[in-house]
Amino acid sequence: MMRCVVAKQVQENSTEKRAKLPVAWNMLLALAENEINIAAYKTSLRGKHILNKPDLSTEMGEKIFDQLLKAGTERHVRVRMVENYPPKDRGDNADGLSLASKGALHRRSLHLKKYYGSGTMHSKFFVVDDRHFYLGSANLDWRSLNQKMELGVLVLNCPCLAKDLKHIFASYWNLASQPHLNDMLISETDINHKTPLTVQYKGVDTDVYIAASPTSLNTVGRTWDLEAIVSAISSAKRFIYIHVMDFIPMVLYKKPRNYWPVIDTALRKAVIESGVELKILVAALHFVKENLAFLKSLQAINGCSTKGSVEIKIFNVPAITAFQRQIARDRRTHNKFMVTENTVIIGTSNWSGDYFTTTTGLALVSHQNGLNRPFVDSIREIFLRDWKCSYAHALSTYIQHCLENNNNSNMCENSKT
Repeated sequence: MMRCVVAKQVQENSTEKRAKLPVAWNMLLALAENEINIAAYKTSLRGKHILNKPDLSTEMGEKIFDQLLKAGTERHVRVRMVENYPPKDRGDNADGLSLASKGALHRRSLHLKKYYGSGTMHSKFFVVDDRHFYLGSANLDWRSLNQKMELGVLVLNCPCLAKDLKHIFASYWNLASQPHLNDMLISETDINHKTPLTVQYKGVDTDVYIAASPTSLNTVGRTWDLEAIVSAISSAKRFIYIHVMDFIPMVLYKKPRNYWPVIDTALRKAVIESGVELKILVAALHFVKENLAFLKSLQAINGCSTKGSVEIKIFNVPAITAFQRQIARDRRTHNKFMVTENTVIIGTSNWSGDYFTTTTGLALVSHQNGLNRPFVDSIREIFLRDWKCSYAHALSTYIQHCLENNNNSNMCENSKT
């Protein structure tokens, strides 16, 4: 029987007690009998690459590293990994290279920028034995396992979706070896927004499919994850709750930068024309002035509709201990999900134009339309718990305190050094 588990990770020192991401990953890897396929933006599971020595905070990442090492060298599981190249920060590719050098896995680097002029391999997922998989925001990084807020989904005993996700992995694997789109040789998919797979979640019919970006790498039949997001926004009648690290309506990582209003426009239309309640939780980590200016503009339409509303909060995870202050910018919300009254989208992409046009990313899209909507309700509950957290600050308060007054308190995100 298919089983779906929401794998939520909270930051170190949080009082929230929920199923942890490392538990889900360990469970998934332990199930492997024949094959593990991994798409990774980075592999920095051991703390020594950043800290120059092990630390208790890195223990969970060390255990995942050991699991992968034993799977490939002792349990004789075939492990393959496609990893982004070039690495953005020190240590980003270190453990993928280490595991490959120890004979634990076969590894290929995917250098989209070299092949196509721009782009990053930003997908994050495991597929095990064509039956089980994890997909979500977390990187193969010790900081994702206890310093960041993450959300993903562990799906067990669902060969239809697992094989569909493996097809996406195969496209990356082939492209990393033969950098030509015509050489990917990946079969079409018939699991998409028009013909989703219907599964049971807690006894309720749930329509699901995997959407992906960019369209240039999508096989015939694959839904673009941007289309899935815009469709869910346009269909919402009651509420739209979004928790994402970056939400900036621009193409940011190409020069010149471009205005990219696709999602922003859809949200404004939903608030004004459909009268939805829009709540957004976001970090103020990258391109801060642009980020806050656009968010302020979006919130300014609050009150323009008799029914619709807009509230935006900045989520900042404080650094409390001396160790946490060393890695203050790594203590962040890294979530990438949205929930409406009938749809859940759990993805791997931040919300700026680059992630949907030149960068690889995925989303698990789920619909529940009956009176009982347990999966929708569970994600809505997670969002509202974060919304009410003391680390979530009203946008106007954050702008005044952190941007205009340049206050350096725990409420404000540390500047990048």
